[in-house]
Amino acid sequence: MRPWIGRFCLLGCITVLGTSFNASAKAETWTDVTGKFTIDAKFIGVEGKSIVLLKDNGAKISVPIAKLSRESRDQARNAYEQMRNELKQPAQSSSEPESAVAPTVNRALDFEPPTPPPVDPMPAFPDNLSVRETINFAKHQFLAGHPEVLWHALPEEMRATFDDDRFRGEVSPFVDQRSALQDQIEPVVFKAIKVLVTKKEFVLGSPLFGKAPAEAMPQIEQAYDPAVGVLYELVDFALSFDMAGERNLSQTINYHGPRIGGHLKRLFELAPPGAIDGFLDSLTIEQIDDDHAIVRVPQTENDQPASDFNFEFTSREAKLVRVSNRWVTEEQFQQWTELKSKLESGELKQSMEQMKAENAESMQGITMMTSMFTVMAGTVLDSLLAAESQQEFDQAITKSAAMLNFGAGNAGDAAAPEMEFGFSGEDSIQFEISESMASSSAPAGAKKVPSGPAPEGWSLDLAGLEIPSTTASGVAAGMPTTINDSRIRDGILHLTHRDGNQDVHSWIIFLFLDEEEKPDGKTFDVNAKSGFSSPHVHFRYSTADDGLETEIFMSEYAMRLEFGQSADGKLPGKIYLCLPDANKSLLRGTFTATIE
Repeated sequence: MRPWIGRFCLLGCITVLGTSFNASAKAETWTDVTGKFTIDAKFIGVEGKSIVLLKDNGAKISVPIAKLSRESRDQARNAYEQMRNELKQPAQSSSEPESAVAPTVNRALDFEPPTPPPVDPMPAFPDNLSVRETINFAKHQFLAGHPEVLWHALPEEMRATFDDDRFRGEVSPFVDQRSALQDQIEPVVFKAIKVLVTKKEFVLGSPLFGKAPAEAMPQIEQAYDPAVGVLYELVDFALSFDMAGERNLSQTINYHGPRIGGHLKRLFELAPPGAIDGFLDSLTIEQIDDDHAIVRVPQTENDQPASDFNFEFTSREAKLVRVSNRWVTEEQFQQWTELKSKLESGELKQSMEQMKAENAESMQGITMMTSMFTVMAGTVLDSLLAAESQQEFDQAITKSAAMLNFGAGNAGDAAAPEMEFGFSGEDSIQFEISESMASSSAPAGAKKVPSGPAPEGWSLDLAGLEIPSTTASGVAAGMPTTINDSRIRDGILHLTHRDGNQDVHSWIIFLFLDEEEKPDGKTFDVNAKSGFSSPHVHFRYSTADDGLETEIFMSEYAMRLEFGQSADGKLPGKIYLCLPDANKSLLRGTFTATIE
């Protein structure tokens, strides 16, 4: 889940990280390399491979450093160093950042997350800066461990809109609609971080890093802890913020920003010397007038940024506008203006209520899909945490990869749902949900019934067909199969044909039971016309190269599944299952599942 403030705040601020400006510079004499031409002007910054000078008449000129005399180059270098030193001092501002407030969430973690290194306090963001001053101040503070500088770069009235109790109150019910997803995701995410923290040695020694060059491993090892720290702090930030809570957004960002930044600062220190400045120095700025400017990312011949750092931009340029003595993108300003208007008129509340109602049906499907993936991911993570040697850890990774291989190939549409809290011209605020999750009328797992012969007893109409009283068996991907291992855990039934330690065929059936609901005595009837809310079947079978292929069926299949009453940790059941895969797989008979 990507934090919604990222789209609004980072869009403008990250694209204007660059070099500097010094409004207090004094006019000096500059000469060219021949010594024949001179100019009296103030040094106001560096742009790429040129210096920028301000003449007394207000005209700005750009002079290539290569054309300056040796004395003027030294003069420019000294002015630039003086400028950098000045920006290290606390800047003056009319208002100090709002105090940080720690979250009230008290998580009972059974591991110790990385401790964020302390960073010096961030000075207040100055007003009345030029684009170049804004650029340099943001860059310096970001690299010093303050990513929250991107939030404070916004005008005070913009930040106040998002801190407004009315805004938080009207958006909160819409966000609360997603609380069920967060409740499912949170324990799995922290369990994944626990693996990274407590199994660090095994992770670094695993095939995940097996292809890394030997000379790169020392730097990878140095970056490991701060990278895990950034991950933990970002997750803690995303999952601890409550729109209806006591903390407003500014207080939340001021608390989490330096914690994230402490780890980020350690990562920045590992970057090749000059790499970051090299990218930032490649940005160019075109000042249109006092209130408008354009920041551009130079393009090389292969249309890539002229830097080893590969940042992703939606555009090669950002149009900036001055708002209340701060520089923001035109898109930010337009979105904020519309949002503020709807907040004042009451339209925002109406839009939120309408969107909540429209999303109710799709949220049901998304919640079920999230439940499937979090339970499966939890099983994978448990196996990694249980490993006590490198060999066991690597084996767990191999088995996990086979179990989760439906994330690509035949089941590529069933990837975990991706959500983004953003802004649109029509609704002001909206959740963008990946297309494969958003529609219940056209489920991603729908299968067309293939032509060709079918095994005896295979049918998508099970009316009148009886379930045999023999052990569940049939035909799986064209091969005979018999279930010899049955388990059920958290409403997920596993029926497996196992040969020694190798799974030959398996059916993983997600029942979507309510919390604390038991399957005892329940019957599930699914026909080819049943909808997305029916049980989902993950069918896995061995391939010729000893791999595992997975197909997912969310509809278009037929199943009758009956459970008896559990006793002594066992749950008896009967199944008749027909899948519309290429070979029309069939499974029917009885089983006794071990309750885990």
